[in-house]
Amino acid sequence: MEAMAREDRALIERMDRRLRIRLLLGTGAGALVLAGFVLLTAHAEAFGAYLRGETDLLGRLYYEPEREPDPAALAGIDLERVHAALLPTWIVALGSAHTPWGHRRADEAYAALQAEVEPDENLTALLDELRTLVHRGQLVDHADRLFYLCWAWSAYLDEQQQPYWIHGSVIVSSGDATFYVKSYRVLHDLRVAVGDETYRARIITRLDSLNVTEAYLGATSKDSDGAFLLAERVLEFAADHVWPLLDPALDEQQDDRVRDFLEPLRREAVRALDPAELTLLRDTAPVRRNVLDAVAAIESRRECGSQFVVNEVPWNGFGLHDLVVFDGHSELDEEIECPAVTAAEAETLIEGSRKLRHTEGLAEAVGALTAWLARGIVIHEARHVADDAEVDGLETPMDCRGCPPRSSVTVRAEISAYLASLAWSESPAVALFQVCQALEAGPGPHVSALDLILERLGRACVDGPSGDLQARARALEQELFGRSDPIGLPDDFPARLTMP
Repeated sequence: MEAMAREDRALIERMDRRLRIRLLLGTGAGALVLAGFVLLTAHAEAFGAYLRGETDLLGRLYYEPEREPDPAALAGIDLERVHAALLPTWIVALGSAHTPWGHRRADEAYAALQAEVEPDENLTALLDELRTLVHRGQLVDHADRLFYLCWAWSAYLDEQQQPYWIHGSVIVSSGDATFYVKSYRVLHDLRVAVGDETYRARIITRLDSLNVTEAYLGATSKDSDGAFLLAERVLEFAADHVWPLLDPALDEQQDDRVRDFLEPLRREAVRALDPAELTLLRDTAPVRRNVLDAVAAIESRRECGSQFVVNEVPWNGFGLHDLVVFDGHSELDEEIECPAVTAAEAETLIEGSRKLRHTEGLAEAVGALTAWLARGIVIHEARHVADDAEVDGLETPMDCRGCPPRSSVTVRAEISAYLASLAWSESPAVALFQVCQALEAGPGPHVSALDLILERLGRACVDGPSGDLQARARALEQELFGRSDPIGLPDDFPARLTMP
């Protein structure tokens, strides 16, 4: 109770200080603050966030460090270890902190994390409050504050030019609430031109090993200070959907849905990629295809009762531990009607992984392929950022003259962004291929947006890209939104993305 009283006094003092500062601006400013006070009390949650110092007067997230930042102190922290190991270890330990042993393990994990960040008083304060709220329980009630503290951590590191970012969430499953934090390293920090303005876009890579997958290739939100592109997800798209299409010798094996994309996509690859790297990707495409097909066959037997699951297919094949598991199950199950892994599949995975892992220069070639595919996704996300900045397009339905009257904020925002990727990508066939793959996600705002676009652009996902695809996309932008702003990527856009 005493601690809570201290927190209440601190909040009152902060409120008093923030109001006094504004009243000191003069009688007119004081009257505006009073009027603002009356207005904001009608929106208690937003007003509370303002009084706590979480937002500015416009409702934008805001963080003011309690102590003057000390670059020397921050330099003494191993931030890579914090985000890749110590923070995830604590988060995982919290999940089992319902027994005495689990509590002790969580306390030890927190102590290691706290000791590493201790040189910086601001990070320490944020971390201590995170722990206090988590230990207090009632995670759903504290979800907004937990999210804010993670945002403030990221904003503070960004202000200090440290390339790390975290995202905290509370998820509820079967009545139980769980707090988790995903951590990232920023690989590239870019400025993307949309019309006459430039907007921020960051390419990031996951550092933690939590069993929480990303839903999208890129992301933009009101509170993200620009766009994010998730390098691992783009790599997955490149390795699973594009790389196997590059060898014409495999055309007979390709799905009917991609046949009309093959030649346009390869022509764009010739223009975009280094000839030697493209040759390497073309030569290894059959190996990648065989590995993917073997995994698909393994997964298909879950319908007949197999419990064997392959969580991911690494771009460079499976490691030794996984290969031993594949081989072991093929020996155990070779006489079973519904085997986990057949002997032929195990051989394919072992030999394919060996070839991929020992092909010189393959990491660079796959990195170039991934960076090429990332370009259109960054254009998509940059359009989101511009729409938010210009017309509050992430929270307010944008004017869209051809959209269904009841189409949601998200549907209109996605129509705008998908159209932009088709209209302004240097590789429109690849952009359309990505759009058509997104249709497989199932019902939702993305598919609703794509249905409207494809209805207006014709049978593009069936017949493949036409020569006038970009011109038609730009015309549709103009028709729907009354603008078609050129979107240009910066000269320092990476030619390759580092492979994890």
